[in-house]
Amino acid sequence: MTTNKNINKNKYSEADEIIDYLNKQTGKDFQHSKSSRTHIMARLNEGATAEQCKQVIDTKNRDPHFQKNGKKFMRPSTLFSLKNFENYLNE
Repeated sequence: MTTNKNINKNKYSEADEIIDYLNKQTGKDFQHSKSSRTHIMARLNEGATAEQCKQVIDTKNRDPHFQKNGKKFMRPSTLFSLKNFENYLNE
């Protein structure tokens, strides 16, 4: 039987995997903290998959605007915010 506790543990694990992927792709060092997980967990709870989150990271990592001026915006709060995520996913 799947419990809410197991589902939450799975979501935390997925969020941490996404944070690790973001760090690897950008050379940053975001921690597995509440502040790093918040927006990622919100998107996962809305039904986004880990693969879609990684797709957003890859898309924005190749974006010339982010390469020149926006590397500082390659952070969970920007990439996975409610107002940005769907737009970034559809790019």
